[in-house]
Amino acid sequence: MKNKNNIPILKPHKPKIKEKETGVTFCPVYGPLGSGFTKKTKHYSDVIILDVGPNFFKIDKTIELLEEIKLRPMKTFKWIDHHNWSQELIDKYKCLKVSNSAESCAELIDTTDLEALSRTIVFYGADCDGLISAALVSMGKSISQEARNELIKIAKLCDTARFTQCKIANILHQAVYMARFNTDSYIMMNSILQEIINWASNKMNNKCLKLIVNLSKAYDENILPNNIKILNSPIVDFKHIKAFNTAHMAYVDLSYICSMLYQDGCKYVLFMNSGGISINCKAGNIDLTKEFNTCGIKHKVYIPIKNVGIKDLTYIIDRLEDIRR
Repeated sequence: MKNKNNIPILKPHKPKIKEKETGVTFCPVYGPLGSGFTKKTKHYSDVIILDVGPNFFKIDKTIELLEEIKLRPMKTFKWIDHHNWSQELIDKYKCLKVSNSAESCAELIDTTDLEALSRTIVFYGADCDGLISAALVSMGKSISQEARNELIKIAKLCDTARFTQCKIANILHQAVYMARFNTDSYIMMNSILQEIINWASNKMNNKCLKLIVNLSKAYDENILPNNIKILNSPIVDFKHIKAFNTAHMAYVDLSYICSMLYQDGCKYVLFMNSGGISINCKAGNIDLTKEFNTCGIKHKVYIPIKNVGIKDLTYIIDRLEDIRR
C-alpha cells in the first residue's frame, strides 16, 4: 500500500485508545492549533494540550484562542509546552504551564495532570516528545519511576536531535516520521501512542513495539538512502558548521542529519530552502531564539527570507561564529 506521495506505508491497525473505552480522546496536532480547535472541544469538560507551541507567525490567532478559552465553562484546561512563549502571555493566562528552558515537554508532565477519565480530550504534538507526553499523562501514577525516567530521556534525545545515539529513541523517531506520511496518520499516531503505553507498562519489553519496529524498517528502506545522499553533499563543510541546500530534496529527515552530525562533533547545522533558513544547534547553553530574536525552541529556529541566497547563509554563519567566540 502506498500514499499519494508514492511512499510505501503499512496498513494501520485500529487504535485501542478511544473515548468509549477509556473516556479519554487523544488527538495528534500538526502545527499550531487552528480555528477548528474550539469545535473539537465542544463536548468535553477537560482539555489538555501537550507540546504544541503558539502560532509563531500569527500570535494574534493564539491570543484569540486563549481569550475564547477563558469564556468557556470547562472544568479543567491545561496547556503544557516548552516552546518559546512570551513571559507576558505566561503571566496573563494561568492555563499555560510553560518552560521555555526545558528540553522537552515530557519533563513538565505531572502524574496528576489527567484529572478525569471521562469527557477529556488530549491534544498532543505529532512528534516523539508529544507522543511520550501524552503517554505520561495517560498513565499518571501507574507508571514506574524507571519507565518514566526512560521515557523522558527518549523525549529529550528526540527533541534535541540526539536520538541516533540511543537505539530505542532512534526506532521511535523513525516510526513517527513514517506515520506522519500515512494517509491515516491520525490513526497511526494513536496506535504508536498505545504501543508506547504498553511498552512502559510491561517493564519496557520491546516485544510491545511491533508497529513501531515495522515502521522503522520502512524508514530504513525509503528515507535513510535520501538522508545519506544529502549528508554527502554539504554546501558549507566546516568541522563545527555544516549547511545544506534542501530546496529540491523530497523526503529527507533533517533531524536525522542533525543527529548524525552532532555525534561527529558538529555544533551547528543549517538547511536552506526556497523560503528561508533553518538553524539547528547541538543541545547546550545556547538559546537560538534569543540569539536571533525569533520564535521556535532554543535549539532550533527558522528564519523566513524571501529570495534567500548565499549572502543570507553567510550572514548567519558569521553570527554563529560570533556566538562561538
